[in-house]
Amino acid sequence: MKSTGAFKRLLIHAAVAGLLTACAPSGDESGTLKGTVYSRTSGGKPVVAYDAGHSYAIGADGLVQVRYDGGRVQVEAPQRLRPESGEGTPGSDDPTEYDSGFFLADRLTAIASGGPGKRPVEVRISENQGKDWRTVRLDENSYGAPEFIGFRTRKEGWLVVCRFMGMGREDHLLYTTEDGGKSWARVDGNLNEVYPRVATGAGFATKDIGFMGFRYETEFQPALIRTEDGGKTWSKLTVNLPEELKAYSKTPLSPVFDGKKGTLPVQLSRDGADNIVATVYLTSEDSGRTWTYDKSLDQWKK
Repeated sequence: MKSTGAFKRLLIHAAVAGLLTACAPSGDESGTLKGTVYSRTSGGKPVVAYDAGHSYAIGADGLVQVRYDGGRVQVEAPQRLRPESGEGTPGSDDPTEYDSGFFLADRLTAIASGGPGKRPVEVRISENQGKDWRTVRLDENSYGAPEFIGFRTRKEGWLVVCRFMGMGREDHLLYTTEDGGKSWARVDGNLNEVYPRVATGAGFATKDIGFMGFRYETEFQPALIRTEDGGKTWSKLTVNLPEELKAYSKTPLSPVFDGKKGTLPVQLSRDGADNIVATVYLTSEDSGRTWTYDKSLDQWKK
């Protein structure tokens, strides 16, 4: 597993979140569920791909606090992550969770958690801003790090479980739901044959059209793969960026969609995985079948 030390910090920074909100789609005429979406940097740290005004933080005791509407509503989720010490919680009846993914929306909050060994992944769902929760356990083979979870509508969602195999290799399991997270089905496909590297993002534009992004590799940047049959078959996607960006390492984050319109953040780095110098954006008008670099959305760090 990759390090989960980044889970010990407050993940939302107001300035960064504001930029991400401004650059993402804003309408919901297509019925798209608007939630805060998380990705990973090339170094494995959680990062916001789209901010819907909701966030979470991890207390020193490992308890998860979800903050809705810019913090106006705060609730404690029935979820424990690795405490600040990085150790378990002595005396607790609940096992300490080690790897988690979050999707935070007004009408649907989803927290996916993994654990030590081969314990199956669990997903905790709330449809009323944390007043009530239900927990669903996936199949026995779902063990690993459920780092990417999202919902396109209140019914349709996806979950990617990652298993770090060493030497830069990572296997992935894709699950989907059509009933708001009450049940999850494994999608068997060629995902790990096409690109078994370290994932940094995932997202679906429709029930069938989906994407996964991976940390930069020398021969394939930005490293994106696409499915058009719900995850059964995947293929590499070539995206051309301007000549002036070729000197940087490129890490795609999770794409977000509003109907057919999509936005895909790509982090640029140099001299190390987490030496991020900018985030640039690709946009799409056709559910991600084609992407265009939009220079007007560039955000360079000073």
